[in-house]
Amino acid sequence: MERGEEFNEKNIIGIITPFKKQSNLIKQLITQYLPEIKDNISVGTVHTFQGAERKVILFSTVYGNQDNCYFINNNKSLMNVAVSRAKDSFLVFGDNGCLSKNNTSASGMLKQSIIQEIC
Repeated sequence: MERGEEFNEKNIIGIITPFKKQSNLIKQLITQYLPEIKDNISVGTVHTFQGAERKVILFSTVYGNQDNCYFINNNKSLMNVAVSRAKDSFLVFGDNGCLSKNNTSASGMLKQSIIQEIC
């Protein structure tokens, strides 16, 4: 926590996903399995989080190995918004096989940073 910053558990965890239906499913599952903390976890699409920050952002790619991460590569600015919402940690969940080998694409840069963090 930064000096002078007031603690607010609602500003700790955010979950970002490319699709509204995925966002709704995650909200439903959190309500079902974690009802006592559901109000402290923000869930939404990248657009939902524009202008907001959380200490930890969990990013659900949704895409599988054969999907080529269209959302991530189609709009680099949206991926930038997703990553920049995290103040401390940005965690990616999904099949890294969908991430591009092209290091200049948004998903390629994401894959490269994941590989560097693991090593």
